[in-house]
Amino acid sequence: MCPECAAECAAIERNHEVRLLAMEDRLLKQMEEEKHVLIDAFLKHLERGDEHRRLGRAKASITRTLRRRVRTPLVTGLALFLLFVTPVAAWALGPTVTAGCVLRWNAVTTSGGVALLPADGTMSYKVYVAQTAATGGPVAPPAGAAVILTAGNAVPICTGLTPGQQYSAWAAGILTPPPPPAGQLAGAPAEGPPTAAVPFVVGTAPAPTKVPDAPTSPSITP
Repeated sequence: MCPECAAECAAIERNHEVRLLAMEDRLLKQMEEEKHVLIDAFLKHLERGDEHRRLGRAKASITRTLRRRVRTPLVTGLALFLLFVTPVAAWALGPTVTAGCVLRWNAVTTSGGVALLPADGTMSYKVYVAQTAATGGPVAPPAGAAVILTAGNAVPICTGLTPGQQYSAWAAGILTPPPPPAGQLAGAPAEGPPTAAVPFVVGTAPAPTKVPDAPTSPSITP
């Protein structure tokens, strides 16, 4: 992966972490404020009329318990919040592939919905590969994405990628016009829009499989 792409991915991850921390702080403050409002309303209700005379010690005990709970860290709420917003490797997008993975797509046969003819030129393809976040990548290939050119509609893309990392791939068609007649300038190749992002994770090396020992005491019955 190119240094520019790695730096961009690192910046995206840092920005994502900053946004998560800010969201976590706002959620905790909101939960704290809501608890205070509910407890204060309940305590005011207890103090109305003659209820405080009947409750006596029970009211005092409830008051102390509730105020202690307000000061207790919101461990359960925070744990649930982090469970839903923290990106982990287990939540990676797409299949886990080997270093020999192949990206495939349907060949492009039209231009603007109209069938391409041999006289229109020759189709080839450009594949973009970039490291992306586990929560999803950009819609279009980012700047600095690796590029693979191919004449067919299938190409290996995982050679040299880092095991355990999240990536996305895109394929785009390129139409190269035929050689022009004498006296006419050659037309430039035209690249079409890319496919939707195809997320995947390059798998890490598997754990070694234990080799079983040989069976013991072989025998043949008559």
